[in-house]
Amino acid sequence: GTRRTGDVLVAAVEAVEQLDIYFGRYLPQLVVSFAVPAGGSLAIVGPSGAGKSTVVSLLMRFFDPQGGTVMIGGHDLRTMTRAQVRDQMALVSQDTWLFHGTVADNLRVARADALDADLVRACTAAGAHAFVSELPAGYGTIVGERGLRLSGGQRQRLAIARALLKDAPILILDEATSHVDAENEAIIQTALAEAMRGRTTIVIAHRLSTVSQCDQVVVLDRGQVVEAGTPADLRQRDGAFARLVAAQEVAYAVEDSADFVPVDATPVQSPTEPGRVASVSKVGMTAVAEADADDAGVIETGWRLLQLVRPQWVRLSITLAAGILGAAASVALGVTSGILAGAAGVPGMSDTVATLAIGVPVIAIVAAGLAWYESWISHDMAYRLLCEMRISLFARLERLAPAYLLGRRTGDLTSMMTGDIETVESFFAH
Repeated sequence: GTRRTGDVLVAAVEAVEQLDIYFGRYLPQLVVSFAVPAGGSLAIVGPSGAGKSTVVSLLMRFFDPQGGTVMIGGHDLRTMTRAQVRDQMALVSQDTWLFHGTVADNLRVARADALDADLVRACTAAGAHAFVSELPAGYGTIVGERGLRLSGGQRQRLAIARALLKDAPILILDEATSHVDAENEAIIQTALAEAMRGRTTIVIAHRLSTVSQCDQVVVLDRGQVVEAGTPADLRQRDGAFARLVAAQEVAYAVEDSADFVPVDATPVQSPTEPGRVASVSKVGMTAVAEADADDAGVIETGWRLLQLVRPQWVRLSITLAAGILGAAASVALGVTSGILAGAAGVPGMSDTVATLAIGVPVIAIVAAGLAWYESWISHDMAYRLLCEMRISLFARLERLAPAYLLGRRTGDLTSMMTGDIETVESFFAH
């Protein structure tokens, strides 16, 4: 069936006649034509640079075509406001955008008036509720800038949950599994199947794992449609789609046949969030290793950070001294200001008032200078420590066998490289 959002009835997505996009002066860089019935699904596949993401930009009306027409439910996109276009679509892109806030805040970007029950329902459908529930504060957990405290698969599942929460009639999946490993991809595929149900769906894919769920497939190459049909029909042809499928099947076969040898790795510990420490452990022959998250209290985490900064004890001592003196100067400023205010109206206190009038601005300047100096030294120390930790981590990863790196989840390794920033900054700089 169709859905109504605002004043626009969404029944289908169409690129009428021939859709031409000119980035050069003469030759069109994208020439496509397709139609998606209401509730249907279309996969657009092709090699990198074929024009798949350009189609998404057209559908979202980031720019308009020079020739042809993009229509939604019989309405030309150019006759609709951009707000109306955005209301009709939910996008899950290859780059998941999360801001520094709680899980709930990031989800409510899609629908500000969503209730807590709506968030749970959307996350459950997207396969995200289980891991969100295990976070320290659940849906109130801070995810960090761009979701740095989460793995790639977790960020992607939150993006799918956000799309489900918006409940738009048209769903666009732009390389939604391109940045996740095989283990997370299987989980995300299940969530995507739930998200696609009952919605007009356009899937932009380089990896072809989601294509089999679509009704139709369009194969792009150098901005041109070279094949179109159902997934089953295109597999039987000896064409561009069959070659893409064969190439990926060979790649997966090579990965599956790799002989993983156990690797004894030096533990790499990295605080991924306040109160939690991730560690790299051994890799088995057949199992995909997971990062162990050992619960650590605030005291243990703080002690570990102090051990890491031991080589910079001079800066640490200066920071502590400047902080104590700055706090004392602030207290002295408040006391002196109070005495000055009390003595101002008392007869015979003119000498005291004059002295205090000079002392107050001097103490204020000293307090401000100490605060600035302490902040500068602490930030310098924190960023030096981050650089040393990154260099040490990369040095350890380089010494590991390729089999170890192939057996790790990409999101875990990335989290180790990016998850320390906020903890170190909060402890030393703030």
